Amino acid sequence: MSSQAHSNASESEGSHDPPASAASSASVLAGLTVLTSQALVGYDALVEATSKPIVWRWHGIVADNHHAEIAGPSGEGKTTLLTLLLAAMANPTEKVVTVLGREVRPIAPDRFVILVEEENGTHSVRLKMERVCQALDLPVRATIDRMIFLIRKEVRVFSAAWSELEQLGRQGRVGAIVIDTRARVLSLGDASSEENQVRVAGGLTRMVEATKGPVLEFPRIARSGGVSC
Repeated sequence: MSSQAHSNASESEGSHDPPASAASSASVLAGLTVLTSQALVGYDALVEATSKPIVWRWHGIVADNHHAEIAGPSGEGKTTLLTLLLAAMANPTEKVVTVLGREVRPIAPDRFVILVEEENGTHSVRLKMERVCQALDLPVRATIDRMIFLIRKEVRVFSAAWSELEQLGRQGRVGAIVIDTRARVLSLGDASSEENQVRVAGGLTRMVEATKGPVLEFPRIARSGGVSC
């Protein structure tokens, strides 16, 4: 047999590893209560855990049961994108709405889109929402009636209002939460503190678990590359 043929045969044999036995997969966690319920052992377990399709809210970009961050410098259109997504997710019609060429799936009829807005004032929010609804050819009143606004109410992660948003999510009334901006809402003292960052991440995780929908935040990035707010 030539060396090339021998090499190919070896590669072929290596690419078809025999499957691990069920007994060996189970025995490795025998007697371990927590890991038995949480760990994925082997390929079959990993395939089963990923067998459910991803439920996209904004196709290919934002999925339900996830936290997403959409960042950019001032003046690059973050607020416009934010309002477009708000209206598209609150869409009360059968019309298919796309944003930047990607379909946005509306929330369930009995749920609301929440805007936690610490940047713009009430008049600005109203004007922007009305214009966006008109631009997307959506009914203004019926679309905005599917939204709840917390505008400059100093909502902070772990505050009383934040906890009640979690409660509303667990009651099945929240389809998505949009936060503008990160520095004003997701702030716990020293932003560079690793402990505070871990706590904020935990707060976001709890909110995602409560709502089962996406939690979107819109931080502003300084043109030099750093996050400003």
